[in-house]
Amino acid sequence: MLKLLWITLFIPTFCLAQNAHIPFARTLLEGGSEYDIYIDYMNTTSLTNYDGINTAIGDGLSYQKINAGANFKYGITSKLEGMLGANVRYIQSNVEFDAEIFSYTKAGFESAIIGFKYAFDEEDGMRYAIQGWYRQPMYSNEIFDATAERPDEIVLGDTGRDIAIGASFYNKTSSNNYLEGRALYRDPGAELSSEILSHLQYSLVWRYVAFNLGVENVYSLENDAYNNDELNKPVLFQGTSAGFNSINRQWTAPYIELNFALGDSWRVESQLAQIYTGNSTDLGPRLSFNLVKRKEASKALEKRVQKFKEYTVEGTVTKLSKSKKIAVVDIGLEVGLRKGMKVDFYYFDFRGGNILIGSGTVVKAGASKSLVHIKQRNGRRRIKEGTVIRSGEIKE
Repeated sequence: MLKLLWITLFIPTFCLAQNAHIPFARTLLEGGSEYDIYIDYMNTTSLTNYDGINTAIGDGLSYQKINAGANFKYGITSKLEGMLGANVRYIQSNVEFDAEIFSYTKAGFESAIIGFKYAFDEEDGMRYAIQGWYRQPMYSNEIFDATAERPDEIVLGDTGRDIAIGASFYNKTSSNNYLEGRALYRDPGAELSSEILSHLQYSLVWRYVAFNLGVENVYSLENDAYNNDELNKPVLFQGTSAGFNSINRQWTAPYIELNFALGDSWRVESQLAQIYTGNSTDLGPRLSFNLVKRKEASKALEKRVQKFKEYTVEGTVTKLSKSKKIAVVDIGLEVGLRKGMKVDFYYFDFRGGNILIGSGTVVKAGASKSLVHIKQRNGRRRIKEGTVIRSGEIKE
């Protein structure tokens, strides 16, 4: 698996590229779409009970879980994103019965999911979003009778529907890196305690590559129905694992992630995590890969680009502040630019390139030059000296 990781991490990236990293609080533009195919693999090395006592699995015993699936996201508006997805799962486990080791495997359609994300406007590099999902398992489990003979099969997972709602944020630095995080209240169903799922990470972003260092945490709210009656909780046969049918499960998993942009619409994401502490869960390494196709085309953006000539004033950026948040432009009151007016920034060349790359507001207008506060950036092109600005958009 490690060899596969390194092969993936060093895929050539010599093409023009889309963003290698999409922050938690970013949504697709209106009409944009994203297709995500993923696979993740976890190898259990030890188990923890509901008191947090850690026990290494014995010789010859094993538990491996593979999830694979696909998600589709669509930009309903410039701030609202919808999501649909499906997941399949494969489990292999070696289990000991009466001093003899037996091997179990199980595979099947694990769950379907529907979700949303709504993002607020970015202000001074900060952006917030609310998001949630509903996940429905597609299988059922039988209660394990410990007095009966060895069971025929292991369970595929927990059967409770999974509902989550919460918020995410990012803080973009002047060098286009990100400090970001998210926290969601999660109700995994009647069989499990509700919990808080959170991620916090710092992302270093270059043109074709992004490196993320973060931590995932699940914190139990400890309202399991069997919180004080552990011995009477119905048992599921899950092999050499404590990952399902838990009592107040929680864990902490630091991770590193390396992403590559490929071409103008594809990216590859690879993550290595280590679940190293927790209660009522499995511990061990987790490796995941995602192949993503993202099309940022926006219906609203395309309409505005098509009518770029319908402005009353046009100028050029002559200087940027160190923070890249304030632009000095070479037009002002003498051509009709006033404080509070909206300004659009365009990438323009003489070969027909004319792309809306950002927008802002005039905060100070002089006779022949003005200051513009940059509030939004679109796509990967940067606003710089020489960028064309247009204002006074003519309404239809």
